[in-house]
Amino acid sequence: MNVRLDFENKSYSEIKISSINPHCSCTSYEISSYHVQPNSKEYLLVTVPWSQLQNLGQVYVVLETDSK
Repeated sequence: MNVRLDFENKSYSEIKISSINPHCSCTSYEISSYHVQPNSKEYLLVTVPWSQLQNLGQVYVVLETDSK
């Protein structure tokens, strides 16, 4: 299963994504950029095998940034 999460930087400063931590090793991801410029949009594509999602019930990914 693939889920695309779009996000937008509405601040006046660049946001740097310092780490991406998936729920489990079965969860993979692709990010369009680790640097999100002001007033720009990026995305995170999360992929989880359907069988794992059925077993786990839910998965998550934590993004850590340099912003508040």
